[in-house]
Amino acid sequence: MIKHNLKSAYYLIGFLLLCLLLPSCNGTKYLKEGQQLYLGSEIKFDPDAKGVNSNKLETDLNKKLIPKPNKKFLGLFQLRVWAYLKLEPKKDKGFKYWLRNKIGKEPVLISDVDIEQKKKVLAKAMQDNGFFDTEVTAEVKARKRNDQAVKVHYTLSNDGPTYIDTFIIPPLTKEHDSVVHPLDSLLNAYPDYEVKSNDIYNLEHIQKDRDGLSFFIRSHGYYDFNKNDLIYLVDTSDYQQFDVRLVVRKPQDSLRHQKFYIRDVNIYPSYNDSATGYWRATNQYPVEGVRNTSKLAEKIENNPKGKYFSIYEHHPYITRKVIAENVFIEPGDQFSIYNFKLTSGRLVNLGLYKFVNIDYSKVGNDSLDVTIKLTPTKYQNFKTSIELSSSTLGYLGSTFSVKYNNRNTSRKAIDLTLQAGVGTEFQFSNRKAELNILDANIGLSFSVPRRLRFYEEKLKSPTPPTTTFGISENFQIWLQYYTINDINLNYTYSWQRRDILNKPSLTHELSPINFSWLFLINTTSTFDDLLNTNAQLRASFQNNFIIGSKYQLTINTKKGADQNNYFLLLHSIESSGNLAYAVAKAIKRNQADQYQIFSIPFSQFGQIEIDYRNYWIINRKSQFISRINTGVGISYGNTLSLPYSRQYFVGGPNTIRGFSIRDIGPGSYASDNNENNNNSVEQTGDLKILFNLEYRWTIYKFIRAATFVDAGNVWLLRNDPDRPGGQINRDFYKEIGLSSGLGLRLDFNFVAIRLDLGIPLYKPFEPEGERWFHQTPASTFKEWRKSNWVWNFAIGYPF
Repeated sequence: MIKHNLKSAYYLIGFLLLCLLLPSCNGTKYLKEGQQLYLGSEIKFDPDAKGVNSNKLETDLNKKLIPKPNKKFLGLFQLRVWAYLKLEPKKDKGFKYWLRNKIGKEPVLISDVDIEQKKKVLAKAMQDNGFFDTEVTAEVKARKRNDQAVKVHYTLSNDGPTYIDTFIIPPLTKEHDSVVHPLDSLLNAYPDYEVKSNDIYNLEHIQKDRDGLSFFIRSHGYYDFNKNDLIYLVDTSDYQQFDVRLVVRKPQDSLRHQKFYIRDVNIYPSYNDSATGYWRATNQYPVEGVRNTSKLAEKIENNPKGKYFSIYEHHPYITRKVIAENVFIEPGDQFSIYNFKLTSGRLVNLGLYKFVNIDYSKVGNDSLDVTIKLTPTKYQNFKTSIELSSSTLGYLGSTFSVKYNNRNTSRKAIDLTLQAGVGTEFQFSNRKAELNILDANIGLSFSVPRRLRFYEEKLKSPTPPTTTFGISENFQIWLQYYTINDINLNYTYSWQRRDILNKPSLTHELSPINFSWLFLINTTSTFDDLLNTNAQLRASFQNNFIIGSKYQLTINTKKGADQNNYFLLLHSIESSGNLAYAVAKAIKRNQADQYQIFSIPFSQFGQIEIDYRNYWIINRKSQFISRINTGVGISYGNTLSLPYSRQYFVGGPNTIRGFSIRDIGPGSYASDNNENNNNSVEQTGDLKILFNLEYRWTIYKFIRAATFVDAGNVWLLRNDPDRPGGQINRDFYKEIGLSSGLGLRLDFNFVAIRLDLGIPLYKPFEPEGERWFHQTPASTFKEWRKSNWVWNFAIGYPF
């Protein structure tokens, strides 16, 4: 304990000393004579260079240049270099020794950089990108006022890119052959060639084609085939244009390009290395009894068991049907690496196994036996958590929750989750903290890994489809306004089309039955007065049923961690009350001219929302993200207004950060609550338009920063005399709120703590001529800061 405290004291003292010494931290001050600190490199393209996409190329080329220069603390100071050079401990222990070797960093000198070798590396990298005649020159330049710190400037010039004239796939079948070589059809059927005629030559395209094409061929029975069997021949005699030929290497072993078929599939669903035997004998489980699969024309004629899985159990861990449903390697089928990865992914994503091992062994010249060994893991857990978060200016929330999870209920991989939680939210106003919201919730859900009957044949994804039944209750006391209860029942199908070849993933969620019962238990006089003066708001808080259906589609084009550009697109559509309306038409309406079920009106509306996010990875330290989020809900028939839980609002840490939550909208409507810094319950709408732009960069390891611009608002589709200016109109663009700001984030990978400072630039609720930030100057900076600075504290990124 004493040793631990002493070590912590070392860290604290060292950090404080370094902060005090920052202004004098010069990384070159203590270099020896003749030494020069390497500050990195800069790549420039000759202005006369042709066809160069400088932004992408520069990023790719910089990755080739090593060693990398020493990192700067906060991007400004050579702190670690200074600590290493300045401190010279006499002993190999103690605080000074620790500070030099743990905080300090040995300087990277220009003498460590082989410039001539780097010139060759850049020329080769340019060649790989299609520029075969690139000339690279280098110049070492010292920093102004300090000739002991230098940077290398590389200049690249070329006569333009080289194009592929024709991409040729010579046939393997010879003229005298009586039978067409089976690989010829596969080579011509492959749909995803990156190498194409008339495109600029790119080595990366060839590498991707070798990986993808070999996977494609191995998915059609060729067990021994690999990417080294594919050779791309390039004639570089002409640097302006040449042909590329795809050749299949002739195998030395006659069986190497032989198709293989699956004979037996032996599954051990409770495998344990320490087990001395299996208490249950072989159980033949029919494949056809589990899943109707398309039978291939070619099968093993001497397979004595037919389409059966052989399942061996040491102890009853999971039912055989669940295992069989998630195994796509079947007796009698030809070998497929696709089915191997599909099966592996399915079994891993069940969340029930610590290890999943699938082994193939050759039997004869064309057959394979498959052994699947599954090592169980713990599938039950109970945990508690405490979270602290803030969603807007002056609001600080905390949540305590407990959760029990059983991922293998009834030995059928049914995911049973029971959770409960309580939360509070405090509002800070005039330096006082007041309890604002009390919240309690409880929920129970069953998630069954089962296929969709209507989507049976096409669904092949490493993620199992699920059917979820859930019930939850949320009880909320908003001290300022009301006490409300929300009971929800849902029945949801979810399935994913994520291709093994890392193509864009499609995630579907269909809730054919989504039931919600929302009712007010108690209201305050303040809230009653607000409802009495606003008919649409009163209608949105009416006790009602929401009986409808919902569908959501998520498209994610991210394929890997090194991808430079990808997007995420979420579509959702919800309708409610149509079936209930058809049934209830035979029932007498109430005095408010509404149909009812069990004496409670039901909501009737339709809603669509789209959320598009694009991510540009500039380099490993910075990225640029944009988002467009829009949604619209239309009430009709039995409903005057959208239920309050389905209405839109903006402001706060995830939308427009220069405004508090519900501090803007609908339209140009100005709420009296804004003046009192209250959370305005009436500032919601039927239509939302939101734009976000954010540039993120890394300051030091887990310390990150961001600058952002947010814009948007919500509007009403119908005129509300109690909220003047709230209805959408042809001049709606004049009512789009605008804000900007800076953010600081502590990103620990598993959680990110975020603090954003937003400043409103355009306030649509102010009178015209006073909406821009410069049109309402404050008498003092303190006054301006008080009315314009909005701090947003939150857990996680906004998008």
